Amino acid sequence: MFNLEIKRISLKSIALSAYPFVVFVFTLLQAFLGLGDLLDPEAGFFKAIMQILLYAIINTGVIVVFTMLAAFIYNMVINFGLKGIKISLSEVEETTEENSSKEEAPVEENK
Repeated sequence: MFNLEIKRISLKSIALSAYPFVVFVFTLLQAFLGLGDLLDPEAGFFKAIMQILLYAIINTGVIVVFTMLAAFIYNMVINFGLKGIKISLSEVEETTEENSSKEEAPVEENK
């Protein structure tokens, strides 16, 4: 069993990792799925695409800033002496089809 404790979250790693890109992709997907709520019916195609992109960029910025704010608050709480998030990991044996096919159900005897 392995014990893992998160003591500090680097704000730079949040901003410069793939996290903002993934948030942008999911926000863009959300914008495309909710086209009826977002777009003006009289707008042209180019204006509609720009509205979707701006919506995705602004929401991505808001989500990343709030994530960094939450990480900053977490780091401040940890600096005041409170414990970090603890995770316990244990190794699990993998079962394969060969092992499971060798196992047979017990035979019951009728008396």
